[in-house]
Amino acid sequence: MSKFFTYDERLEVQKYLKESFSFKEISRRINKHPTTISREIRKYSLEVASGYPGYCFNECIKRFNCKNKNICASGCTKKRSTYCKLCSSCNDNCPDFVLEVCTARYRVPYVCNGCKTLAKCTLMKNIYDAEKAHIRAHNNISEARSGLCVSEAEIERLNSIITPLVRKGHSIHQIYVNHKDELMCSEKTLYNYV
Repeated sequence: MSKFFTYDERLEVQKYLKESFSFKEISRRINKHPTTISREIRKYSLEVASGYPGYCFNECIKRFNCKNKNICASGCTKKRSTYCKLCSSCNDNCPDFVLEVCTARYRVPYVCNGCKTLAKCTLMKNIYDAEKAHIRAHNNISEARSGLCVSEAEIERLNSIITPLVRKGHSIHQIYVNHKDELMCSEKTLYNYV
């Protein structure tokens, strides 16, 4: 069982999430551990700020009964005389704004793909998109294999500490134990740099 997901497996995960399958059921169908499924979804789901046709993104708890008009006045994106709750900048300008957070985003399955109210939701959403997840995963793997992610100045600083001690016959382990606070990295990282 490979821990890496193929694009086809990600498409299947997306499909099963839309059908509201549990992690256990998804794992059984694509032959991966439920923890691997959970990690994939939490790592690669995206926050999406969107509304639905006719209603823009709006996270205010008062959005259904709000009667405010012309709050943003000259900077309004909706020039006609409509309620501010229909304007995309309502949340930023309204003095009565109270944030509403959908708690379903923080419970299993951590995404809104299978939510029954998704088509009429104007709150922040977590969405698992197979294509975007695959691109992000590929980029993460590429970055991890691209070499050291450290500045030249940091390498010079570490080199000035390590090189004289290595020349005196000290082991990397001994250098790490004696200069841990000065080095400010783990022993494994130090071995990787050397």
